[in-house]
Amino acid sequence: MIEGSGLDIVRRVERLEREVGWWRRIGGAGAAFFVLTSLAWASDLGGSVKEVRATSFILVDAAGQTRGEFGFVPGGGSKVPGLLLWGKEGGIAAQIDGFPSFNLLGKDEHSRIALSVRSDDEPTLEFLDKDGVKRVLLGRGELKTPGTGEVKQLPMSSLVLRGEDGKILWKMP
Repeated sequence: MIEGSGLDIVRRVERLEREVGWWRRIGGAGAAFFVLTSLAWASDLGGSVKEVRATSFILVDAAGQTRGEFGFVPGGGSKVPGLLLWGKEGGIAAQIDGFPSFNLLGKDEHSRIALSVRSDDEPTLEFLDKDGVKRVLLGRGELKTPGTGEVKQLPMSSLVLRGEDGKILWKMP
């Protein structure tokens, strides 16, 4: 049997063990709160990025095939930004660039429809065949005569339609 002071010591030890248990629970809850708060803060930082810098962004499909690219236009040097979109057959199907122009491309990745603003600030719309011959030209532009290679400058108000043989079917003015 424990008498007097021995019983007092046992009670004190039991009380200290209960207090330590409470402190452990409070410390664990505090640590969990700190970790969860830190994670929430970090995820909030990830969602509020103000600026991303890169020389290109590549969009790929589930198979890893490139389907789009925002970067600098091939052949345009590192100063002409552009957006390239790949078609279902894998070739470049559309291009928007800083020349400025919007191009829809054929399977051979050559322009078929080109909407652009020339260096003199005049807009043009061109429909081209597979050989690069302008079949339809609307706006200011250059018209090359097949065979002779003669180049004519057309005014802003021009509309030219060509046949399959390259000869002009209709022209205004």
